[in-house]
Amino acid sequence: MKEGVFTNGVWYGTSFSLNMDEEQTGQLIKILGIKSEDYNFNDGVLEIDSCKNLLFLDVEYVNEVSEFEDFLDNYTNKSFEGLKYFSKSKMNVFPIKFSSKKIQEDYNVFIDNNNIDLKNIDKERVKIPPDLFHKLNKMYIEYEIVAVDCLNYLTELFSLFAIAEKSKLKGDGDNIVFEFWFTGENKKSHVLEVPWKEWGYFKNDTFYKCYAWIITKKNEGFKIETLLDVLRQFFESLADISKLEDVTSSLDSVLKRILLYETKLYFEQQNKLRDEFIKYQKMELDAKSSVMKSLLGLITTVGLAYYGRISLLKDFKIADKNRDIGILFIFAMIAIVFFAFIFWVNYAERRRYYISLRKIYTEKFAFSANDFDSIVEKPSLIKKQWTYWITLIVFGGIIGRLIYFYW
Repeated sequence: MKEGVFTNGVWYGTSFSLNMDEEQTGQLIKILGIKSEDYNFNDGVLEIDSCKNLLFLDVEYVNEVSEFEDFLDNYTNKSFEGLKYFSKSKMNVFPIKFSSKKIQEDYNVFIDNNNIDLKNIDKERVKIPPDLFHKLNKMYIEYEIVAVDCLNYLTELFSLFAIAEKSKLKGDGDNIVFEFWFTGENKKSHVLEVPWKEWGYFKNDTFYKCYAWIITKKNEGFKIETLLDVLRQFFESLADISKLEDVTSSLDSVLKRILLYETKLYFEQQNKLRDEFIKYQKMELDAKSSVMKSLLGLITTVGLAYYGRISLLKDFKIADKNRDIGILFIFAMIAIVFFAFIFWVNYAERRRYYISLRKIYTEKFAFSANDFDSIVEKPSLIKKQWTYWITLIVFGGIIGRLIYFYW
């Protein structure tokens, strides 16, 4: 079977229809490896539907389709796992390998950070990562020995959907223009107006390289949102972005400068956090010290009161019942309960302080949760407070027995 067999094919929506006999149909279906529900053969006409895991005559389809919304129908639900490319010159399919399985997940983050207005088209439908068209163009170069302008155009178009601050669709039908907005020099806006299907609009793959730079740095541990800010700040410093060349080396320099500044700021904030930790520790030590001193004072007071009371009683024996002494110990028990309540109040205060401090450093100053937790330990009511609670419980138990004994 030769590639000329496809010359009589016609696109109907996202389905490709061509005249073919039963033997040729069997050969092609075997090559494509598609399931029975993805094609229909009847009266010498084979109709192949858009397959989730197959890229089939895409350049012909892209050149044929007129409306952008119809184009989206073919690519919105493509799967990046197990995706294959059909080469009509080789009359075979080849697997398309992507560097990450999280392509769609990452691209969703980009789209969510862009203010997109597509009129009546759902924003979710443009969540088609440019990696798809970039990789497909490479497959064409490798197997068809030709680079395709329309694939580079689509790669750049969907890269702009990823990195722009605002995207807008103007016009209707096949006569539409995409506007991509970036904040420019002196807060004026850079606006790129990209007509639909003007394949020669992009002279290079600059915007895809910007997108790919963010993905690369994201895999090194940076957040996509942070890297988008770096890219947009860089564009803000430029007078014009319509004729950019590869700017990734400049972006590396900008990121490095930001990191140097952020590193200095990080250590300054870390030192402040250590000061906050000292304050936090002092709160805990003061709470423990205050309660333990009060408890010691209570023990001393009860002891003196007990001694003073029995010294006034004639012929008093320790084994004798005496409700006056019992009442003395009841007040001591009330004091112990009060000390426990005060310690809980101190714990609640420390906890509120800890939560507030953690929120400030993890959200405002971008500390990681682990980084913060390695410096400031979460307050505990029971853990590491055993000495206090055991002392309180033992003394409370003794007082309880004395109340029972004298009452």
